Amino acid sequence: MISISSSRRGLIGTTGALTFQLLVAALAAGPIALPGCPETCGDIAVPYPFGIGPGCFHEGFNLSCQKKHRTKLLLGDGTEVLGISLPDGTVRIDSNVFQSASADFNGTWPGPPATGPFMVSSRYNWFVAYGCNIIAQLIPYGNAVGKISTCASMCVDSVQDVNSPMCSGIGRCRAPIYWDLTSYSIQVTHMAV
Repeated sequence: MISISSSRRGLIGTTGALTFQLLVAALAAGPIALPGCPETCGDIAVPYPFGIGPGCFHEGFNLSCQKKHRTKLLLGDGTEVLGISLPDGTVRIDSNVFQSASADFNGTWPGPPATGPFMVSSRYNWFVAYGCNIIAQLIPYGNAVGKISTCASMCVDSVQDVNSPMCSGIGRCRAPIYWDLTSYSIQVTHMAV
């Protein structure tokens, strides 16, 4: 099993959710929001250049506040926002990633929309994989070149040890993300042991 989660680590896998901090184009911050515009959605502050509603945001920073089962702050494409930090230039998001019934798979995570001001932050994220006897790789997508983030995870008798230290290589592993991009290829290969 491989999955995705946490603001300091990106996990890949069969089921899960991804929490990545995204880099935000730096803009001068003024008051928390423009006059007449909402300053919060639930317990999340919405500082300008972000905004909820027409005339409340700088182009590319539009958000919506959904108040159905629970209050959610959403980027224009529907990705849930978990927090915004103008001093750090980051937005923490939560999004679905992969599902696979097989230990071997190739996929592409498109990340944030390429037309917007966001990209995955190599500073605030790790590439993390959960699984037994796998090699997981995060690769720059398309023409991007650079280092490949690779980690390997082993299990005794193909059973994850839930008591092993996080990312020790026993049932889970992690590697640094080397580039700030908008999309990645992910390859997971089962190791014969």
